[in-house]
Amino acid sequence: MAKSLQRFIENDFLRDLKSNLWSTAFVYLDIQGCNAHEFHNFSTDTWVDFANNKEPKVVGKSICELFRRAFIDLLVETQKKDSVEIFKQKTIRCLEEFLKAVDEGTHHSDCLKEMTMKSEKMKKEDIQAVLAVHLFTPLLFEGEVIADSLAYKSETSSMKNENSEPECPFCIESVNTGNTNFGCTKLWHGRADITVKTKECRNVVKVASDWIENLEEQSEPVLKKARLEQDVDELFDSNGLTVVEPSYIQDKAVHQLFSEKGYMETITQTIVNAFVAVKQNKQLEDHLIPSFFVTAHCLFINFYNVGKDILLAQSKPLLFFQKGKLNYDTIISLWMALNFEKLTVDSLDENYKTSGFRKCLIKLGVLNEYENEVESDFISAQKPTTSSGETDYYINIERTFEILKEFRKKVNFQR
Repeated sequence: MAKSLQRFIENDFLRDLKSNLWSTAFVYLDIQGCNAHEFHNFSTDTWVDFANNKEPKVVGKSICELFRRAFIDLLVETQKKDSVEIFKQKTIRCLEEFLKAVDEGTHHSDCLKEMTMKSEKMKKEDIQAVLAVHLFTPLLFEGEVIADSLAYKSETSSMKNENSEPECPFCIESVNTGNTNFGCTKLWHGRADITVKTKECRNVVKVASDWIENLEEQSEPVLKKARLEQDVDELFDSNGLTVVEPSYIQDKAVHQLFSEKGYMETITQTIVNAFVAVKQNKQLEDHLIPSFFVTAHCLFINFYNVGKDILLAQSKPLLFFQKGKLNYDTIISLWMALNFEKLTVDSLDENYKTSGFRKCLIKLGVLNEYENEVESDFISAQKPTTSSGETDYYINIERTFEILKEFRKKVNFQR
């Protein structure tokens, strides 16, 4: 047992209701339009139109409440007052071993910290490598974490030898790469930055390398802002590296991300991946299937439930480090979401709110395609054609604007 985990459980989790495990709620997202009936890659043109563009009005539960019984299993096991099933013990052991390694100062936490401090100079594929090797893989029980192989073969890749195996830029540990394609080859499709596969489920991860830079363009540069708030000496560690822990990242609420292209891509990937997961395992139809939006500093967890059409987004980001120390709230939240199908998951309340995405699919006439034609690991996607051999792209675009105009009219909103 990691002593730090036991201390956290006893001193913070059970006593501090300000902990993100208790206080960071998930919000229901409300969709009133989308272009899910068109042939689009996630990375380019997929979009959804949120009815609550300013701020979600319906707030759900925290992750601690969503996974209440799973947290009880964790408490029982760490306190050793009783025992839980063997496979749950092994799942909990993944978390304990990760935090024990942190206590002992091993490379997982060291590489993650290097990533946060050097993020402004790192390429996306390097951040992707660190996250895959040092965060998602060690926290996953019985599964495989795969980084997008194409990320390491592009002209902008930082790899000196494209024939060599991708590695963590700090400890040279190899990265497992492969085909991360998923979706409907005739409609929404594309590659995940990282895919997490288990026997029961699959999750996807969107990595954002330029999100921090975009935020800095909208506000004061991090160093200038930090100088206004604290002594300059506190901005650097013993090696002279800038400690980037800007408060505006932590304060960035989810509704402020609706116009961010990377976050929009995350939402569409969250939904489509859930359809893929349910097609591969029908028992997951009424489960909240997670996906992750991750930067070098923080993560958002999102969920979609295919059967009940529920789309949940984390209301604010969870930082990897706070005051130079690993944030246990973030690690436990991620571990819980990654291994949800192996833990005791509570059933959803009757008063849940639907997202409206299923209604959109029905209106667009493509619900069957997303329920029955989605797949993963395919080689390529091809734009569908009409009987005349021409693509139906322009037909779909025209229909899209008709539907969008109708939705806008309903909410009295003019572009």
